[in-house]
Amino acid sequence: MQGLDLLEKLIVVLAAAVIVVPLFQWLRLSAILGYLAIGVVIGPHGVGLVQESESTRLLGEFGVVFLMFTIGLELSVERMRAMRRYIIGLGASQVLVTGAVLGGATHWLFGMTPGRSMLIGFGLALSSTAIVIQLLHEQRIMIARSGRATVSTLLLQDLAVVPLLAFVPLLADGGGPVLTTMGLAALKAALAVGAIVFIGRLLLRPLFRALAVSRNHELFPALVLLVALGTGWATHSAGLSMALGAFLAGLLLAGSEYRHQVEANIMPFRGIFLGLFFITVGMTLDPALFVQQPWLLAGLVVGLSVVKAVIVAGLAKALALPWATCVRAGLLLAGAGEFAFVVFGFALTLGVLPMDQVQILITLAGASMALTPVMAVIGRIWSDRLRRVETSELETLRSETGDRDDHVIIAGFGRVGQTVARMLAEVGIRHVALDLDAGRVEQARARGSMVYFGNAELPDVLEAAGASEARAVIVTLTDPWAVRRIVSVLHARYPHLKIIARAHDLDHSILLERCGATVVVPEILEASLELGAAALRVVNASEADVALMVERIRARHYRELAEVVPKTVAGPADDVRRPAKNEVARRRAPGD
Repeated sequence: MQGLDLLEKLIVVLAAAVIVVPLFQWLRLSAILGYLAIGVVIGPHGVGLVQESESTRLLGEFGVVFLMFTIGLELSVERMRAMRRYIIGLGASQVLVTGAVLGGATHWLFGMTPGRSMLIGFGLALSSTAIVIQLLHEQRIMIARSGRATVSTLLLQDLAVVPLLAFVPLLADGGGPVLTTMGLAALKAALAVGAIVFIGRLLLRPLFRALAVSRNHELFPALVLLVALGTGWATHSAGLSMALGAFLAGLLLAGSEYRHQVEANIMPFRGIFLGLFFITVGMTLDPALFVQQPWLLAGLVVGLSVVKAVIVAGLAKALALPWATCVRAGLLLAGAGEFAFVVFGFALTLGVLPMDQVQILITLAGASMALTPVMAVIGRIWSDRLRRVETSELETLRSETGDRDDHVIIAGFGRVGQTVARMLAEVGIRHVALDLDAGRVEQARARGSMVYFGNAELPDVLEAAGASEARAVIVTLTDPWAVRRIVSVLHARYPHLKIIARAHDLDHSILLERCGATVVVPEILEASLELGAAALRVVNASEADVALMVERIRARHYRELAEVVPKTVAGPADDVRRPAKNEVARRRAPGD
């Protein structure tokens, strides 16, 4: 009756979640704290309604797997390349420095052997991917610089689990060629990741394409689950974490045309299982230990959080990140992570660590994870204060976009700019938007958009937005002369940059072409074509005739534009004179 036992546990867990989590949200507390509280109350150290078992832990792990899969969907290979500075610099140094400091402190304070001290130090150096990523989503800073630095560090930490798990059997054997074994484990991990990426590139898109063509909508979610869990199983079989395999699968699908449908299918499973994961973490917390040894555990929790936060913030500052970003990333990563349970549980199984020490370490890890949402709130408050003190709007723009390249800049974030941004996001192209409406900027940033307050006519603002490294600039403003000035400044400072500009009419288009715009779209012409096409459809003209008519008129107008504009273009904005009214009248096209 094991299946019935598991069903009873799920019923209890779901019932508790339905009651408790809305209460925490009503109190404006993180839902994660609600799940952790449920675990403490119904777990073996609470009223004992649910006893922790292998089955509940496995279901909880599925939540982390689905979470990492969706992270991969959001990042894409291109964005990972842009984050390589953080992954290699901040991530690797954080693991090495934090592990060494915590290991040294453990050896000095408790007199443990160097090997066990290093195992504990590196086990506690890892942070909670599940909790931190969820908090980044809740605070809508996933795409901000602090979010990118934090995610990069978490990804490197997930990779660091592999040599750490390989280190445990060496301690159980009493020694051995540590460097050789660790090197072989790292090589094995690299080969496994390479094989998954290679096979995934060959199989994933054709599989999803075949299923999409078959129009079998019931099988699509099944394929999504198969890919997420199957790659997780593959990496687990190779000695890596399941979460890493799921992340790689999501990464491979991020740039595909199926990304949004895949994400929609996986989200319900992610929410349910991730909540279950947080509840299983809560079950590991033993409140009795805080009663028996309150000062020891409180000191360990505070000490761990302070040490990790200071190290992360210091390393981030060494990479020339602003203090606001450093403090926020440091406090987000101050707690321990779910892999501490895996590492210390493995050490207990092999007899490397005794039960009493493991119980304290697991309680320490769980308590620090429970404090992570609180640390995130503190980090947000201090980050906002530091940003107001140390940065202006221009410096904020420069600090958050300084590591971007090959992106698109959108000048103006009104309805047209927002539509353009959504289209770019659909195909996975990174973008940065500028607007002078402070209310609109605040609302857009609250939704997670990369929008900044700034005047795109100013060269310093364009440089801060990364115009020198941008793929293109799209100017969507309605003010004709503001558009002209922006195009002129861009062409003068970045002559090879592609500039796409919104024009009012054909005369404005001619002027913008002379100023250096690569592509000009006259809104009156395009609106006229859409209205004319709608009229033809109403009178029952065929779709082929409508398309032919629209393309013929569009081609004629743009050909006239090309004939009028000379081969050389004007330079800076001051060199472009405003055309006289009679000159505009002579050039005005019929019907405009």
